[in-house]
Amino acid sequence: MILDVGSGSHAHPRAEVTCDLYFNAEFEGGPIRAREQKNFVICDAQHLPFKDQIFQESNCTHVLEHLPDPRLGFSELQRVSKQGYIETPSILYENILFGYPFHHWFFIKKKGKVYFSKSRKLKINGKTVLPLGWFLHALTLHKRLSHLVLPVRKIPLFYMHHSWRSQ
Repeated sequence: MILDVGSGSHAHPRAEVTCDLYFNAEFEGGPIRAREQKNFVICDAQHLPFKDQIFQESNCTHVLEHLPDPRLGFSELQRVSKQGYIETPSILYENILFGYPFHHWFFIKKKGKVYFSKSRKLKINGKTVLPLGWFLHALTLHKRLSHLVLPVRKIPLFYMHHSWRSQ
């Protein structure tokens, strides 16, 4: 079985179980359509309600940067899955491109290990500065223009990709 944690409005196409903190909410990717997802479970990624190693694989993209404790979220993924994949925005992505105020952590990968630190947003006169952020974000939501921005996801420089396998 494959688990998608934080499935939001774009669940992994092979996921047999999907979960998110919210059932029916409007977020940056569009409305969460839990009813359309297979075996949808409302839960916190930091406290997954599944047995140890019950999933063959888990997918968690663009979730850990939102959590109060990403270490706990990653630990839960490893607990419930035999292998998995995580993806988060990189420091470059956060500082130059989007810099969302609701992203609390930066992630980097060095020599196969994932490291994270608290996000420090640039502030001017007490206001968070988001270089290009909301403009590019608006483009990703526009049906006719999203293809111009979405390929950025494929550039490793802008995203931290990490796969793991249990021993």
